[in-house]
Amino acid sequence: MTSGDSILLQHQIMPIKRSGCSIKNGSREPTNGSRNASSNIIIITPPRSYTFPPSEPRFHKSEDETLEGHHVVDYLQQALSYHDGGEPQGIISLSCEETVDDVTIEKIATLLQRNHRHVRLQALYLPKNHLTSAAAAHIARITETMAETLLHLDLRQNNLGVAGLKTLIQTPQPLAIIQTLNLEGCDLPKAAASVLADLLRRNNNLQELYLGYNNRLKPQGIQKIIAGLADNPDSKLNKLDLKGTSMGGKGLKELLEYLNGNDTMHALDLSRNNMRAAVAEGFAYLLKFPNHILHLDLGSNDIGPDGINALARALKENGALQGYCRIQQLILNYNQLGDQGAICLANAIQNNSTLQHLDLSKNNIGLDGVTQLANSLAINYSIRTVNLDGNNIDDQGALALAHVLRRKNCHIEELTCHDNPLISEDHGEFYLQHAFRFRESLKTHLGELQKDIEADRLMSVDWWRRPPHVQVTDWEVDVLVQSLTRHNPQLLQTIYLTGARITDESLKHLFSRYIAENPSLQRLYLKNVTLRDDMNAIKQALCTNSTLRILNVTSCNLSTVECAANLAVALRHNRMLQRISLQCNSLGDEGFCLLWQAINGEEPHPSLASLNMSNNGLTDRSMEAICKSGSLGRLEALYVEKNQITDRGALDLAKALMDSKALKVLSVAQNQEITSRGQIALRAFAPMRFSC
Repeated sequence: MTSGDSILLQHQIMPIKRSGCSIKNGSREPTNGSRNASSNIIIITPPRSYTFPPSEPRFHKSEDETLEGHHVVDYLQQALSYHDGGEPQGIISLSCEETVDDVTIEKIATLLQRNHRHVRLQALYLPKNHLTSAAAAHIARITETMAETLLHLDLRQNNLGVAGLKTLIQTPQPLAIIQTLNLEGCDLPKAAASVLADLLRRNNNLQELYLGYNNRLKPQGIQKIIAGLADNPDSKLNKLDLKGTSMGGKGLKELLEYLNGNDTMHALDLSRNNMRAAVAEGFAYLLKFPNHILHLDLGSNDIGPDGINALARALKENGALQGYCRIQQLILNYNQLGDQGAICLANAIQNNSTLQHLDLSKNNIGLDGVTQLANSLAINYSIRTVNLDGNNIDDQGALALAHVLRRKNCHIEELTCHDNPLISEDHGEFYLQHAFRFRESLKTHLGELQKDIEADRLMSVDWWRRPPHVQVTDWEVDVLVQSLTRHNPQLLQTIYLTGARITDESLKHLFSRYIAENPSLQRLYLKNVTLRDDMNAIKQALCTNSTLRILNVTSCNLSTVECAANLAVALRHNRMLQRISLQCNSLGDEGFCLLWQAINGEEPHPSLASLNMSNNGLTDRSMEAICKSGSLGRLEALYVEKNQITDRGALDLAKALMDSKALKVLSVAQNQEITSRGQIALRAFAPMRFSC
């Protein structure tokens, strides 16, 4: 049942509160509903249902467009009244966004004042309500009523004006124990600065003050506010938000003078003030002296490379022994740093041990800048999050970052590169995401694999049957190769590798560092991997290997003559292979002829018993090459399924079968051009296990 439904109740006795009815003079009267023409029928509209905790009511238009001010009042009336013999609901937080006006605030203030014994309000949030100076007096009533409990007051984006601000602040005990005051976006003029300065002089409990987006304050207003703050030696203010206040050079100078030697201010937001290099140079100078600045936002100030150069020097001299820069969070978005600025900053953070969060978004950083940044992040062990959104980073730059992120000793927990159009989804973006998964896998399944190889308790490594969420790339193969070469397990007999992101970059290491050294491995299966060096790495390893018995290279896009030529050379040198499967490639007739010369040419291969050339684009020409050799030699199994062989090729193959005494299995299935004529010829000489 939704909040707009109605319940029709007839001839029922309703509980006093839950029914929405009251008893008066012995008769029943609806309170939340109405009585229709029949005195025995009452139509009742149920109260609205809410999902928020009862002690922390939240009325936001952005979450429910039907909310109005009277819903807030109704809820408070119900929560603060005795019902069913219970105590009123205690309220510790009230949040109303775009739902109340001056009149509603008056009603709320009256309710809270009347029921102050049952209210322990700690936070009052009233943003985006267009409240005027008329509401200020009622908000002041609330703050005075809750003087012992109210800690947080949010009046963002209202229109209190100077008069309303005076009413709110210039009381005997200005905002009492308030710790957080948010006046962001209230269009405060310069005249309001004097009122705020008076608050800062008198209030010793305020810890966070938000004055952002009040650009009418101007430098003179900011100077007055800072002066008021400086006049209070007992001030506990540790966070000051002055973004978008047009503070200018004079305001900045006043602020820097106040901060010099200050031991309470930890966080500053000076973004969107367009102070250019001056703001960076000013803080670079400040950070040479004792301070406690931990969080600094200088975004959207058009600092440029020159300004960041000065700040970088301060970041480089961090720590108690070297300097006084202890910044943990640095936001430098929208500052036109470019590659030059990024390189300068990257060089600085190599020696920094305090910075944990760095925001360089929207700074036109390209390959050179991000490459140097990646090199520095590989050295820095303090940084946890990096934001590089909206730059000019490409796949190469993304890969440089990913190589850092994948390291087991990397401490970066989050790196974002959104809105970099040069980063492709299937390459750069994939590896940035995979880097975190890979690093985690070093602690889970890859870590377990390394332990098993070290303990020599594996007979096979099977990545063909991996779970769908487990991705296999060159990185995983490199980990495997490192473990194999380091420990040389004796029980391992078989390796299964599959995945398009496995390339010859890691396979070269597998063949040259492991297989070429004659390990105990006897079976290697490769499927859907990306071979780009025309089997050259495989050739070199097989020429020296004498232990491998089975080689399966399936669906690896082998299509060039060089691939077949390299494998043919390997077969002439390696006389121990017993089975080769090259199915689902595109070697064609020319490639097959090269291989056949190595298998059954002048010096037939002494041990090869099985050859699978299914789905390789073979035609009658390949069968003709078999026929010319006279027989199938020592082959016990031949698979040429899914090719383009016709009856003519079938007849040539039948001729070779006449003298092929070793053959036990032959499959020419799904060669659509072979008719009954070709099938009859093959059956006449085919082995017992024959499929056509």
